[in-house]
Amino acid sequence: MKKYFLFIAYVFFLKNERGEMIPFKKYFAQNKDAGNVAHNFYIHFNQHGFMYSDGAEKPEQLRMAGKEMLAMVIKDEPVNQLDFDSLGIYRRYYFLENDELKYRDDLMYEQRIKQ
Repeated sequence: MKKYFLFIAYVFFLKNERGEMIPFKKYFAQNKDAGNVAHNFYIHFNQHGFMYSDGAEKPEQLRMAGKEMLAMVIKDEPVNQLDFDSLGIYRRYYFLENDELKYRDDLMYEQRIKQ
């Protein structure tokens, strides 16, 4: 069995204030899917010269990126029509530990979206 894993294994997702996962495609424009949101993570880190991989990003770097990513998601969306008041964007980091696949969820940024 191979003893390595991708050096970047991240998934990005949204949760509301009740802790419920919010599917990108159900609530937001089609061009704001998880893949496009993830792309913005890498753009942000590259533009700022931040290193990323293996879950080693600094909390402040994640917060800055999360703020930009969440702003992209809610931009031009009718957020006052949604049945939740706030959104948090999370980064799930997958890694191998003792030949077992594990993960860690990090809240990147959270904000109230309704006026």
